[in-house]
Amino acid sequence: MEHSRGKWRTVSLALFLGILLLLLVASPGIGTHEVGVGVVDAWRSLLADHPDPALHGIAWQLRFPRSLKALVAGATLALSGAVFQTLCRNQLATPYTLGVASGASLGALLAFKLHWVTSYFGLSSVSLASFMGALLVLALILILARSSARITGNSLLLAGVTIGFFCSGMMMFVTSLADVTETHLTVRWLMGSLDTFGGVEIKTLLPFVVPAWAIQLLMARSLNQFSVGSELAMSRGVNVLRTEILGILASSLAVAAVVSLCGPIGFVGLIIPHLCRLLEHSATPMDVPGPTLRTLEQPRPLRVLDNRQNHVNTSRRIVTFSGTTNNIEGPAELVGGTSNKLMLFARAWSSHEQCIGGSVKVK
Repeated sequence: MEHSRGKWRTVSLALFLGILLLLLVASPGIGTHEVGVGVVDAWRSLLADHPDPALHGIAWQLRFPRSLKALVAGATLALSGAVFQTLCRNQLATPYTLGVASGASLGALLAFKLHWVTSYFGLSSVSLASFMGALLVLALILILARSSARITGNSLLLAGVTIGFFCSGMMMFVTSLADVTETHLTVRWLMGSLDTFGGVEIKTLLPFVVPAWAIQLLMARSLNQFSVGSELAMSRGVNVLRTEILGILASSLAVAAVVSLCGPIGFVGLIIPHLCRLLEHSATPMDVPGPTLRTLEQPRPLRVLDNRQNHVNTSRRIVTFSGTTNNIEGPAELVGGTSNKLMLFARAWSSHEQCIGGSVKVK
C-alpha cells in the first residue's frame, strides 16, 4: 500500500511538472490577440542575433513575464492557503481570512482616491499603497491576537475577520465618495490582474515569496502534526507557538506582496489545497512522506478496560479508541478533546496493565 502510494505520488508529481514546463515553454506564443507571434516565432526571436523588436517585446516582455507572474502568485496563494487551513483548523480558511486582502484593497482604493500616481523602483504607487495597507492590517491583527494569553488559531481568526469587516466598511465609504473614473479603476483592481511588462514585478515578488516558500515547506511536518491538535503536536515535540507565528507571518507577508501586485485573486488559495488532498488521498493539506503521520492514519483499535466507568458495558466495561486519535467510541461524557484522550491513555498506562494481543486490560 505504501509502495503504491509513493509510486502514484512520484508519477503525479512528474506529470504536473511536465505539464507546467510545457505551458511555460509555449506561453510566449500564446496570446489573446492574433498578431502573428507563434511559439516558433517567439523562440526564434529569443535565439536570433538581430530579432524583430516588436515580436521580441510581445513574446518576452509581455507574455512570458505574465506567465511567470501567474506561476509565482498561484504557488504562493496555494501554499499559504494550506498553511492557514492547518493553523486555523478550518477547511474554509483562505489566505485572505486574516483580512490581509481587505487591507491591501483599502490601500489601493485610497491611492486611487488621492490621485497618488507615481512610481518607485519600477512599482506603481497603487502597489506600494496596497502593500502598506496589508502590512498595517497584519500588525493590527497581531496586536489584537496578543491580547489573549497567547496567539491561537481562534484568536487570529476572530481578529482577522474583525479587521477585514472594518476595512470592507471603509472601502464602501471611500467608494461612495469616488467619481466614475475612480470607481472604475477600483473595480478593475479588485477583479485582479496579471498584466505586467518586463521582469521588474517578478524581481520584486521573489524576495518576499521565496523565503515564505522555504519556511512553509520546512514546516510541513510540524504542520501535519499540528493538524491533528495542538496538544498532540506539542506532545510529539512540535513548538506550537513558533509554528503558528512563523507560518502566519511568512504566509501573510507573501500574500501581501502578491495582492499588492496582482490584486485579490480568489479561488486559488481555497480550492488548490483541497484538490491536492484529493489527488494525494491525504487527510492533511501539508502532507509529507514519512512514518510520522502514517502511524496516525492507520486505524489500530485499542481497548481500555476501566472498572470505574459505570455507564459502559457492565460485563467487560470497554472503551474503544480509534487509532487516528480523532474519535472516541464510547460514552458521550468521555469525549472532551485531545487532552481528555491523552489523560485517559496516561491513566491506562500508569496503572498495572496487562497486554493481551491487541488490547490493554487495566486492573
